[in-house]
Amino acid sequence: MLLTTAIPKHCSEEKRMVYKRLRRACALACDVPKVGNMIEVDAMLPLGFLSLVATYTIVLLQFAFL
Repeated sequence: MLLTTAIPKHCSEEKRMVYKRLRRACALACDVPKVGNMIEVDAMLPLGFLSLVATYTIVLLQFAFL
């Protein structure tokens, strides 16, 4: 069941409350801290930085040995 869909009318009040709490929890969990409102700070940040450094190092080494 997608959390973006409307709550079915045939659900009990207890299920509606659980559904609403789940939607709120997912909305809060999806908030990722950002640096300067541009760069997301998460587990992929160091990997992306390492990839960038490796790429430029390879390019510079190719120019050095041309």
